[in-house]
Amino acid sequence: MFKDAGYDPDKDFQPVSQVTEYEFGLAVASAVPVKELSHLLAWLRVNPAQANFGVPATGSLPHFFALMTGEKAAVKAQVVGYRGSAPLISDLIGGQLPVAFDTFDTLLPQHEGGKIRILASSGAKRSQFAKDIPTYKESGLDLVATGWNAFFAPAAMPAAQVQRLSTAIREVMSEPDLQHKFVDARMTPVASTAAQTATMLKTYRAQWAPVVRQSGYQP
Repeated sequence: MFKDAGYDPDKDFQPVSQVTEYEFGLAVASAVPVKELSHLLAWLRVNPAQANFGVPATGSLPHFFALMTGEKAAVKAQVVGYRGSAPLISDLIGGQLPVAFDTFDTLLPQHEGGKIRILASSGAKRSQFAKDIPTYKESGLDLVATGWNAFFAPAAMPAAQVQRLSTAIREVMSEPDLQHKFVDARMTPVASTAAQTATMLKTYRAQWAPVVRQSGYQP
């Protein structure tokens, strides 16, 4: 997104370990007359004025995931950026917004309370937090996307030190109490090596960078 971020992520940093992965959900207001993703897409094609996709912030991962969804589904969507998840969910519950994209920690409590409906999750398999919600692929849309958190180190850090840090982080991430804390936040704990993290980042960039460029979005 940034023409000049003040640093080069490839030259100035190196990955140490990925520690979490999390899914996105597509949710609709209770008044929207659909219960499946395929029905929603058909409804939006008939009612294009309703193709307003709310996201918690412009330039966020849900923003670009919403664009991915619109492109894959051949739905011309208007992304509506909010100043955080709270006003996004408020408008979704209130019916001022038909469709929203956000992470599971935001959407799931409202879904479980019957205030909104999550139609699909973005993971490769059903979320451990909501096994009753189908994935995009199960719903007929060939799309998988997740977010992540990882540790990085300066590019100049010696390889042996990076290895020690990576090993220490993986040991900590294997502790049950810490894993439970991430699960409570609706994140899946991950304990990857530096090499595995680098591979993940390469795959991630190949998927997301074209979407960001095509959007023309600039902060």
